[in-house]
Amino acid sequence: MTNLADMELIHHHQQKNAEIIARLERIPVTRRLQFMRVTIGIATFFDAYTVLAIAFALPQLISEWHLTPAYVGAIIAAGYVGQLFGAVFFGSLAEKVGRLKVLSFTILLFVAMDIACLFAWSGLSLLIFRFFQGVGTGGEVPVASAYINEFIGAEKRGKFFLLYEVLFPLGLMFAGMAAYFLMPIYGWKVMFIVGLTGGIGSGKSTVAQHFIELGIACIDADQTAREVVQPGEAALKAISEHFGASILLTDGSLDRRQLRDKVFADEQARQWLNDLLHPLIRQRMLQQCQETIGPYCILMVPLLFENNLQSLVQRTLVIDVDEATQIRRTMQRDKTTEAQVQAIISSQCPRQKRLTLADDILFNGDNVTSEQRQIAINKLHQSYLSLAAQHT
Repeated sequence: MTNLADMELIHHHQQKNAEIIARLERIPVTRRLQFMRVTIGIATFFDAYTVLAIAFALPQLISEWHLTPAYVGAIIAAGYVGQLFGAVFFGSLAEKVGRLKVLSFTILLFVAMDIACLFAWSGLSLLIFRFFQGVGTGGEVPVASAYINEFIGAEKRGKFFLLYEVLFPLGLMFAGMAAYFLMPIYGWKVMFIVGLTGGIGSGKSTVAQHFIELGIACIDADQTAREVVQPGEAALKAISEHFGASILLTDGSLDRRQLRDKVFADEQARQWLNDLLHPLIRQRMLQQCQETIGPYCILMVPLLFENNLQSLVQRTLVIDVDEATQIRRTMQRDKTTEAQVQAIISSQCPRQKRLTLADDILFNGDNVTSEQRQIAINKLHQSYLSLAAQHT
């Protein structure tokens, strides 16, 4: 039976607890607390983003890494197993070393593993990264909830928890939007792209063929430019509406010669055409590069420097010859006059500037034998394999 003294002691402790709770409720929102609230919110957003993002990447990974259904299931499950482990381990650890320390570590772990997933090179590496990513998420969520409950006053606690929960579906929505707009262009990871360029008559196609024989995909910008104006493409419809139906041949395809004459005679028309086609060609080229299978790919763009497209590639390779060779080769190939070839050369990036901008240079003059050229390309190939491995 509880005596009077015990009841007074219990009442005293209850009053003390009430005073402590009241003091906690009056704690102002400091910069440190505000920073943690923002950090927890951002972490929640990317927790959700990561949950859904893997679903959009897996179809391409299945094809690229030849993953079995069981392996795909293991990759997905790894994240959730990690969450279970993280919740149990870090929930207990937070009581011993402090919630703030554990929360900071788990967020850093999650971010680090999220980045690591982008550089995964196999199904096993992705599975491991996903597991530790889940460990970070599993540790962060319960510790963050406890932290909010302790340091956010009762009046604002419900509002903050609501915001905290709203950020999760926003992260899911953003993952879907990112996949819809970016996956068709960039794929699940960024391919290492070598931009191959050079002046007219330098032998770009010959060099590109050597890389193809080594098993490296080559995307030709000129071919892509022709594809975006094929019948049925939106660009061809826009050109027809702008210049009139007479710009089309009887079979519905583009009259390239007539279009070339129009834009060369009219600066505004040329600018309009460039504004229409350049973004489409750039997007199509990047999409084609990301769809290739291999350690890296070649993007052959004759006007790479002229159109400031260096940002699309990780490495530039210039095929170089002297001007006299350019003129002679082009005249023989295209049956043009020297004056016509000279005009084209004058409109392109000066040779010396092109060489200055290049990361790699391959001289392809007439005195270079096929064997010498192959040896030089093999060396470049080994270099690009190494750079691509570091990139991914």
